[in-house]
Amino acid sequence: AAVRKWNNQDSRDNLDSLNNRDNRFQSAHRDTAMAAPIRVLHVDDDPEFVDLAATLLERVHDDVTVTTETAASAAVARLDDGEPVDCVVSDYDMLGLDGIEFLERVRERDQELPFLLFTGKGSEAVAGEAISAGATDYLQKDIGPDQYELLANRVVNAVEQYRAQRRAAASRRRYSAMFEHATDATPFEPDVPGE
Repeated sequence: AAVRKWNNQDSRDNLDSLNNRDNRFQSAHRDTAMAAPIRVLHVDDDPEFVDLAATLLERVHDDVTVTTETAASAAVARLDDGEPVDCVVSDYDMLGLDGIEFLERVRERDQELPFLLFTGKGSEAVAGEAISAGATDYLQKDIGPDQYELLANRVVNAVEQYRAQRRAAASRRRYSAMFEHATDATPFEPDVPGE
């Protein structure tokens, strides 16, 4: 199989293609837009690629805002500083921490935060390692604008599921607390005439 390297012409072609065609993803999801924006932290050691990917992701889905880092260690620092993030998208093959090591650092801080491995180094072994380490999803980089629609779809779906799980857990905690307080109360017994 021939391997094709990403180049600047591919970047321009992708951008032109996205600019010149109907955005099916956005119109399909217009009615299901979430109230809160989706904050994505995208980490890739290729500065041109990560900037292009951020631009295209934001263009594909209006509710997505992307912050970029070119080093996993800088991304870990952002998370440690408490920057609000709804989803992490990371490359696998990076200098310093690789994508799996970065994922492990993220999982030390948050077991549930959606984490998508978006990599050009695709193999079943890497995919299996990513899922075993706790990745939410794995997507291989491809040439063409369709990959950004697919990536945006997976990000949105992962964040919707994450938020739904958090809402459900919060509801369970509220109902549990209400039930605890309700059982602590003295029962009311009305006076019955004639007794």
